[in-house]
Formats: sequence, structure tokens, C-alpha cells
Amino acid sequence: MIKILMTKSGDYSSFSKKIFFVKSCNFLSIKYFILDKRPILNDQLIFTSCNGVKGFLYNFGKDFLKKKKFM
Repeated sequence: MIKILMTKSGDYSSFSKKIFFVKSCNFLSIKYFILDKRPILNDQLIFTSCNGVKGFLYNFGKDFLKKKKFM
């Protein structure tokens, strides 16, 4: 199970969605932070959702947005 904490809405150059900190899940434990509304780590995983049901894990790396479907 993934545990998340809701934060302020984020505005990244190409999209604007509610941003969540990913606290922990069954395959890894991670704690990341957002400063100045921008990701600060290369392999930061953030769960985003527009309707509160469906979402994606965004990998902010060299390719900036690697979108992976999330159950």
C-alpha cells in the first residue's frame, strides 16, 4: 500500500496537478521534497492525481517526465 501526504497544487511547465509526497510503498521507501515548486532530485517519484482516483508516477530524471501508469 502506498501512503501519501497531499500538498499544494504544483505548476510544472507542461502540467498543473495536485502533488503528493510519496512516503512509502511495498517496493521501496522514499522521502522527497519540493522547493520553489520544482523537483530537486534526479530520480524523484511523485504520485499525481487530477480526480483523486487515477494517477501516475512521474520520474523526474534526465528525460524529465517518464510517465508510468499507476494502478
